[in-house]
Amino acid sequence: MSSPGLNGFVLAIAAMMVVVVGTGIGWWMVLPEIAPKRIAIAVLPFAEMESSSRDAHLAHGMAAEIVSGLASVSDFDVLDSRETSQYPSGETRLRQLADTLGATYAVEGSVRREGDRLTVTARLTDLADLDVTWRDTVSGPMDDIFALRDAIADGIAEKLLLGDAEVSAGPAIDSRAYEMYLQARTSGDAGDHASARQYAERSLAISDDNPYAHYYLGYLRYMQDQGGEMPHIEAALAVDPTYAPALALADLLGGTENPQ
Repeated sequence: MSSPGLNGFVLAIAAMMVVVVGTGIGWWMVLPEIAPKRIAIAVLPFAEMESSSRDAHLAHGMAAEIVSGLASVSDFDVLDSRETSQYPSGETRLRQLADTLGATYAVEGSVRREGDRLTVTARLTDLADLDVTWRDTVSGPMDDIFALRDAIADGIAEKLLLGDAEVSAGPAIDSRAYEMYLQARTSGDAGDHASARQYAERSLAISDDNPYAHYYLGYLRYMQDQGGEMPHIEAALAVDPTYAPALALADLLGGTENPQ
């Protein structure tokens, strides 16, 4: 037989839920201690597995693009390599990511190019106990770089959401143009905005149907407080109206009508 106290608590919760539903107030506003918690993911810089640094942009860019894909999932808060690279390597870094940045999971990975083939390896660590809960290696020709990128992001999202997930950091374009964009992003993140702009413009010269480079040129203008960002953002959205980085920057700048 249940106790009167327990019955009273259940009835109180039931009455509260009637009020919540009736007023349209989310139940998590009334009971914040049992509110759904967002998943904080720290994406660490990916390693480039060759002795030379000629493909460093692939490692940096792949990690950055996986951040873009995961950030499109509303349940995730994603910390990119610019926020995580300051911490030392190894187990100490993982514990600091949890203690200092509040991350609950960490993504680490590596990229290797051999001839025309690209191999991407990634693993997901639960920072509560430092257990590796998921890992995968995908490989394919450079022209499949978009599928490889999205396969890693999908795998992480599916593991954390316990179900199917379709995560994309953007559409497939000419792989040479995309690699040039990754060069731009790597240079820009390193603070070399002049080189970043040159790489982005070279990316557009290879392929104009290119939301990545259009967006990034607008982003660079925004970061340097130059103005004139919106034509670049609108050009990106004309190619892909769902491209999340361009939509986010457009919203930051006051919004724009998505071209159809």
